[in-house]
Amino acid sequence: MRRLLVAVVLSALVLPVVAEASQESRQLQALGLVEFHAGRYSKALELFDKAVAADASDVYSRYYRGVTRSRLGDLKGAISDLRAVLAAQPDLDAAALDLGVALVQTGKYRDAIPPLIQAQRNREFDAQASLFLGIAQLRLNDIEVARANFARAAARDPALKIPATYYEAVANYRQGYTDSAIEHFTAVVNSSPNSEMGRQASAFLTKIQQLERPVYEGYGRVGFQYDTNVVLAPGGNVIVPGISHQSSGGATIDLNGTYAVWRGEDAELLLGYEFFQSIYFDLGDFDLTDNGPNVQLVGTVGLFDYGISGRYDYYLLAGNNFLQEVNAFPWIGIPESNWGRSEAFFRMRRRDFLDPSYEVRDGFNYATGVQQYYYLKTPNDFVSVGYRFDSEQPLAAQPQENANQYAYNGHEISVGFGWLFPYDISSFAGFSYHRERYSVVASDGRRDEDYQATVLVSRPINEYLTLTGAFFGDFNHSNNPLYNYTREIGSIALEVRF
Repeated sequence: MRRLLVAVVLSALVLPVVAEASQESRQLQALGLVEFHAGRYSKALELFDKAVAADASDVYSRYYRGVTRSRLGDLKGAISDLRAVLAAQPDLDAAALDLGVALVQTGKYRDAIPPLIQAQRNREFDAQASLFLGIAQLRLNDIEVARANFARAAARDPALKIPATYYEAVANYRQGYTDSAIEHFTAVVNSSPNSEMGRQASAFLTKIQQLERPVYEGYGRVGFQYDTNVVLAPGGNVIVPGISHQSSGGATIDLNGTYAVWRGEDAELLLGYEFFQSIYFDLGDFDLTDNGPNVQLVGTVGLFDYGISGRYDYYLLAGNNFLQEVNAFPWIGIPESNWGRSEAFFRMRRRDFLDPSYEVRDGFNYATGVQQYYYLKTPNDFVSVGYRFDSEQPLAAQPQENANQYAYNGHEISVGFGWLFPYDISSFAGFSYHRERYSVVASDGRRDEDYQATVLVSRPINEYLTLTGAFFGDFNHSNNPLYNYTREIGSIALEVRF
C-alpha cells in the first residue's frame, strides 16, 4: 500500500507557498523539498523541522513535514501534522488525502472516511481518494460502496487499475461473487504476476480452487512393471529377510478416495482410504495387499502451510496376515514468494508384524527432516535438496540381542529436479543417499549405504487420464553380505482421476 503513496505525495508537493510564511521558513522549506525529491527523507525532515520551528504558523512547512514523516514510517507523527494543517486550513484537499491514507495505514478506517470524501471531491485527487476510501469501507464491511469506489478509481486513473481491480476482487470474494472474483484476480495475475498484489491474487485463486474442489475425489492406477529383484517392501521400506534375488514381471493396482468432512476458508479435514495390490507373474509368494484408511488436516496460518496426517495400513502377504502399521506425520511449509518453498516434517511409524517369522522387526521408527525447493521458472520447474534423520528402535523381543540387531540411526540426503516440457509432459529425476549405522555389538558392526534413483515422466491424455512411465533403482551396499542387493524396476501405468 505504501507504494501507492507516491502518486499522492507528488501531487501534493506542487502546492504554492503562501506569502504569509516567514522568509526563513520559506528558505528552509525550499531546501527541504530539494532533499525530499532526491530521496533523502531524513535530511528533508531536519529542514522541515527547522522551518516549522522558525514559523509555527507556516501551514505548508508543517504539511511537508507530515508527508515526509509518512515516508519515513512515522505515521503517528504524520497524522498529528496533517490534522493540524487541516485545522488551520480546512480546504487543503491534498492534506485531507494524505491524512486519509495515513489513517487507513494505521487501521483507523472510520476516521479516514471524512478526509478521503473531501479529497474525492477534488478532481486532481479523486482517483487516489476513491481507492483508499474503498479500502477503508471494505475493512468496515461496507462492501457494496467499496466496490463502487474501486471501480471509480480504476476509471479515473489507469495507473491505479491493478490495485483497484485487486481490491474489487477481494470485495467480490467477500460477498460470494466467486466468478467475478476469479475474473478480477486473474486479470491482476496476468497484468502483474511478479508484484506483491499479483502473488496475493494468485494465492486467492488457489484458495478459491481448493474451496470449489468436489467433496469426493477418487484416484485409480493400473500399472505393469518388470522388477529385477523382487523384495518385501511395504510402504517402500525393505523388510529383511525378504529379498528374493529373482526377477519377475508384474502388475499393480492402486485405488484411493478422499472425502472432505469439513472445509473452512483456510483449512480442511479429509478422510481417505487406499487399496493397493501387487501381483507378480512368477513370484506369487511376494504379492502384497494393503488396506490403508487415513485422515489428514491441512491448512494455512499466516505465512505457514501446515498439515498433520494419520494412517493405518493392514498388509496381507500372498493372502495371509502379514503386517499392521501406524504412521503419524505432522509438517509445516513456508512458501517463499515466487522463488521457492521450505518444508519441515516429523514422522512416527509403529510396525507390528502378524507373521511370526518377522516379529523381530516389530518396533518404532522416528524420522525428521527438511526439504528446500527452488523454482526455476514456475513451481513445475524446480530443483530440490533435502535432509532426513531417522532412528529405528525395535521393541524388546526375545532374545533381546536379536531385536537390537536391527536398531540403527540413519542420515539421508536427497536431490531432485522437476521440469515441465511442451505438450504438458512433466518429468522428475531424483537421487538419495541413505547411510545406516547399526549397533556395533548386536549387529557385529553392520554398516549400510543405500543409493536410490528415480525417474518419472507423465503426460495427460485428457482431463481424467494420465500415462506415466517410471524407473526406480535401489543399490544397497552393506559390510554384511546378507544385506547386499541391487534392484531395478521399470514400469508404465495408466492413471485416472475423478
